[in-house]
Amino acid sequence: MQERYAKVIDWYGSKEAFLSFANNPISKETAECFNKRIEAVLRKLLAKREYPLDSFEIKESVAEYGFIMKMLYQIKDEKPVMLSVAESYRDAMVREKIDADYGEGASDFFANAIKQFYQ
Repeated sequence: MQERYAKVIDWYGSKEAFLSFANNPISKETAECFNKRIEAVLRKLLAKREYPLDSFEIKESVAEYGFIMKMLYQIKDEKPVMLSVAESYRDAMVREKIDADYGEGASDFFANAIKQFYQ
């Protein structure tokens, strides 16, 4: 539990910043808007699947995804969150859902694109 807490504090930069976010959550409507934007970015990224992972086209979409996550979670550095997102795409249950929604292999592609961009 402390390890997870430390990771969250790392994402937000300080305990105070995290508490500010926790005490002032975004509205349901705003969260839905962010989720729709994330879905649009993932579809745009998937359309560029034939490009190399280090291409400008892939980097542009991953950077946009990272920016959205930064705004959604009100954090100063999205890298740790995005690397966690990439890892979540490797989870069996998440992979099954993502591949069902976006096509076979989409989950691995998203994870690889994010890791390539942030490492």
